[in-house]
Amino acid sequence: MPRSTTYLDTQLTVQAGVPLRVAVYDRIADGIKSGKLALGEPLPGEGELSRQLGVSRTVAREALLLLEEDGLVRNRRGVGRFVTSRLPQIGLERIQSPEAFLSVASSVRFVRTKMEIELASAWVREGLNLREGDNSWIWESIVSDGDRHIGVTQEHVPVGSRLADVDEALADAIDAVPANGHSLLRVIMESLPERLGPAVAQVSASRIGSTRAAILGVKRDDPGLVITQRVDYKGRPLYLGKHVLLAEAAQIAVMQS
Repeated sequence: MPRSTTYLDTQLTVQAGVPLRVAVYDRIADGIKSGKLALGEPLPGEGELSRQLGVSRTVAREALLLLEEDGLVRNRRGVGRFVTSRLPQIGLERIQSPEAFLSVASSVRFVRTKMEIELASAWVREGLNLREGDNSWIWESIVSDGDRHIGVTQEHVPVGSRLADVDEALADAIDAVPANGHSLLRVIMESLPERLGPAVAQVSASRIGSTRAAILGVKRDDPGLVITQRVDYKGRPLYLGKHVLLAEAAQIAVMQS
């Protein structure tokens, strides 16, 4: 008998002022973190869960969605919801490369599809504090975990003298990087002698879209996680990256310093 059958089969006691969905969330989250609900264990469906806890189906659904967002529950289409197989860890407390915050994937690899100098777009100019007409490096890569594509990345840094002014060794390192293996941010972090920062990261949900869907072998309307990073070095904008990942590829909390 699954542990969830006994642990969840008890009416909720809700403190005054606590929304029901939060109380349901807390009951399940506490069970997962305490081990009363085993990692990987199947959870009751929305109807059964609402009956067990004495709440409406809508409340149960909202709580489960919150648990999914926080990485404690996984939803397998057509199968049901399960306790995560690995407890989430807060990521990006420090500036991290995509390889680092995708460490839940066992063998992340970046396959470069584009590495060239081009006219900086308005988004890149704003992010790197460039002037209209300036160029920038653009690195585009497919992110793979084993033989499965899980995302695409687009990374930018200044070019020419603007990059050399930041660090000549870094400019040389970027020119020498092979096509496969690492993200641009990882190359930067391994090349510079001093710590990067400050940095800003933004996380949003989106749809994969037609172009990325063709690359990743998914549907264009499939959900994706978009992580945008801007990193400064010695008081100057140095790096701008956008990483679009399949929604199930990572659960990430972002607090950069």
